[in-house]
This record gives sequence, C-alpha cells and structure tokens, in this order.
Amino acid sequence: MPKFTCLLSLAFLLLCACNQASLTQEEATTTEPDSLIFTTISLEDSILLIDGMTDGPMSRYQIDAKVLASGPSELQRMVNDSLLAAYGFAGEVPNGDYRAAYRSLIDTTFAVYRNHDLQPEDVEYPVSFMETNEFSTEVLINKPGLLVLSRNFYFFGGGAHGIYGTSYLNFTTQPAKSLSLDDVFTKSDTMTLGPLLMEHLEDKERLYTDEEPVPPTQNFCLTELGVIFCYPPYEIGPYAAGQIEIFIPHEVLKERALLRPEIETLVGSL
Repeated sequence: MPKFTCLLSLAFLLLCACNQASLTQEEATTTEPDSLIFTTISLEDSILLIDGMTDGPMSRYQIDAKVLASGPSELQRMVNDSLLAAYGFAGEVPNGDYRAAYRSLIDTTFAVYRNHDLQPEDVEYPVSFMETNEFSTEVLINKPGLLVLSRNFYFFGGGAHGIYGTSYLNFTTQPAKSLSLDDVFTKSDTMTLGPLLMEHLEDKERLYTDEEPVPPTQNFCLTELGVIFCYPPYEIGPYAAGQIEIFIPHEVLKERALLRPEIETLVGSL
C-alpha cells in the first residue's frame, strides 16, 4: 500500500507539472510577437480628514496605471507622459521614476483634502466630506504601428453621486505620435462629422437636445472596425443618460473619404 501511495503521488505531481508547463506555454503564445511591453503600477492609500477621528470622513485613492517599458525611448516617454498628464500630473518625471510620479498625485490630493481648519464638531454630515478617486488604464490595441489605451476614472466628492468616464489615447508607433482628430480625418469640423455622429447615435433621447449636431470630440478611439467617439456624463447629455459612445464603421468613413490615407492603411493592417 505505501508503494502504491508513493506512485500515485508521483503521478499527481507529474500531472500538475505538465499542466503548469502547458499553461505557461499558452500564456506565451497569446502574446503578440511584435507587441510592446507594459508594466502595471498599483497604488492604494487613504487618509483621515481629521486626525484621530477614525469613524469620520476620509479620502481614498486607488490607481492602476500602465507604463510602457519597451520600444523606442521617444515613444515610451510620449505614452507614459501622456498618461500621467491625463491623471493631472504636471512637470518632469525625475529619472523616469513613474511610480514616484503617480505617488506624488496621491500625496498632492491628500494635501489639498487636509488643508482645512475643521474640528470634529464641524463635521455634522460625514458623507459630505468623503472623497474617492479611482483610476485605471487598459491597453486596447498593441500592434505594430498602433497603440490605443483607455483611462477609466471615478470621483466622488460628497455630492449626490460620483462622476465617472473614459478617455482614450491613440498613438502611432512609427513615427511616435499622439493622434488628434486632424491626424485621423480629412475633415474634422462639426459641419462634416456632426451629422454623421447624429446618424449613428442609437438613442437621441439621451442628448440635451437633438436639434443640433453632436460636436466631434478629441476623446475618440480607433478600433479594427471603426472609430468610437466618447462623451462622459454631462458633456452632451444629463448624468442620467450615462456615458455616450458613438461608433462609426470604417466602411462609412471610407465611403465619404473622411479617413486620411495613412490611417486607412494603418487600420486595414490590424
């Protein structure tokens, strides 16, 4: 019996080892061979509004940021600095220490939050003084020639509800460039794109008014199938309407000659 038990245990260990090897190989093959490498910086902290008031209001900050860790130095600096700027960071990043830069965002937020002369008796309604900041970054497209990232945020500052939204960043990698509307479209004015946006908006009742065309926004996202225009709450509709995203297929843009040739070639290769 002991011998049988040992053989069974050995077989189990070999099976686990084979499964682990298979998993590692699968993870390696799911990575695009020419894709760029990103690392993640995860930080979370909180601070009390008033020292010693442990049951009182606090500020909480959570961030999951991506940092481009491979590719040309110019591209790395452009992508990483653009993401930092989107979070509200201004200035130079000493020695390329992006973790320290993101940490400084938390420290600055906490310093502003604590800049008061409040006493415990002044805090009659603690929820009015609560504060939450949540940020995360996702890599949506990471292929030769094109990088697309999204930045998701949520902020609550003691009001009736929090505010949230998504902002997009689009980059060409060769050459390294942050794309604007004018870089993507042959015409990017409201007169040209506005009616097209209205045409592809599924629920016009979500708008403040449907009597005027939707203005194009720099908050857009290139995809393999088309372009997404993103409008966070309050931008073109009330909070109750939520975030509004309008998708226009590449076929439609090509038919109207609105995509620049180099962009048409780029998205056609995805």
